Amino acid sequence: MAETQLIEYKESWRDEYLKWIAGFANAQGGTLLIGVDDKGQVLGVENAKRLLEDLPNKIQNTLGIVSDVNLLEQDGRTYIEIVTLPYEMPVAYHGEYHFRSGSTKQVLKGNALQQFLLKRLGKTYDDVVEPKATLNDLDGESIRAYQQRGVERQRLAVDQTQQIDLASFLDNLNLTDTDGSLKRAALILFGKQPMRYILSAHIKVGRFGKDATDLKFQDELTGDGFGLAERTLQLLDSKYLPGYVSYQGLYRQERLPYPPEAIREALLNAIMHKDYFGGPIFVWVYDDRLVFFNEGSLIEGLTTADLQKPHTSRRRNPTLAMAMFRGGLVETWGRGTLKMIAECRGWGLPDPLFEDKQGGIWVTFFADRYQDELLRQAGLHDRQVKAVQYAKQQGRITNSDYQRINSCSRNTASADLKELTQLGWLKQVGTKGSSSFYILP
Repeated sequence: MAETQLIEYKESWRDEYLKWIAGFANAQGGTLLIGVDDKGQVLGVENAKRLLEDLPNKIQNTLGIVSDVNLLEQDGRTYIEIVTLPYEMPVAYHGEYHFRSGSTKQVLKGNALQQFLLKRLGKTYDDVVEPKATLNDLDGESIRAYQQRGVERQRLAVDQTQQIDLASFLDNLNLTDTDGSLKRAALILFGKQPMRYILSAHIKVGRFGKDATDLKFQDELTGDGFGLAERTLQLLDSKYLPGYVSYQGLYRQERLPYPPEAIREALLNAIMHKDYFGGPIFVWVYDDRLVFFNEGSLIEGLTTADLQKPHTSRRRNPTLAMAMFRGGLVETWGRGTLKMIAECRGWGLPDPLFEDKQGGIWVTFFADRYQDELLRQAGLHDRQVKAVQYAKQQGRITNSDYQRINSCSRNTASADLKELTQLGWLKQVGTKGSSSFYILP
């Protein structure tokens, strides 16, 4: 049997293998077999009885934990089994923290180590105190706007905002520790300059050409998280997203190419759920799509498919999330992604695309449904994708055009165009001959 998340083989014992035991303790637990090769064949081990006596003490003295050490035999060959249960407290090996992931062992460092230690101690990033931060670091205007919105949304009572001092108000929101020290959630939500304490507390917006290498211009926004989403939306509206102009009678009307409520929801979700150990929130603006990224994969138990249907709310930053709820910014019912979908459909746009990759969450809004990625997801092959894009750019496509751009026969072009028409991607104008052509419906 091959090695797995829970099983590791070693042909002989070395004291450095205590790292593997620590890795099991810090993960899901597991079994270390001594005297077994990588293929799972029992070779036997010398001095098995001595190891049976020595190993429990080595494990306890070095790691501070207890593992079950057993002497086993197969075909006359003795080997050692070391069974380690998962531990709630972090287990260190000479100051290092090892972690079993898949069939390998990793040494946790940097952000990964901080996240691991916080999780084992029952804390989250947003709930940790910033000892040097004071009330002077908070934006009073932002707090007053928060209080007003919370009262309007009936999430806060009037006496909770007008009859108590600021320290008590923050304490009621669980944004301070027992001694009044500010938690990171308070700085993310109300900080004048939150990046003094939290380097990733900002949003980068870029306008791009055909791809991510073609940057035209960019902006960076920071400040209190309470107003950050709205400021970003205003920037997108005024500088990055050209509005569609129409007229109703004598009155000129203009609207964004994407529903503002969906954009706002995407920004608020990113602020609330991002991994603040990582980098900023990114917003890529292209001609035909709008892309958001925040670090931090989905919480265990959720998939991107779940985001497209009713699901429970899973919070990476629960203290921040609850404060945002009390201020009327979010619902915390797991409805954010469903709201984005509903807004896009109401705008006549395709559903947004949710992806969990590269260590974070990607949300893509499409300006129309005729995007290569969406066409391929719908089952169209390369010739058909090329034809739809040609009709989009040229306004129409003929059978001859289809043959020319795809280097295919007339019969192939006819069959493909018929299928595109049946699927609703193209609409035929005319019935026969050179006067017949196809347009987008």
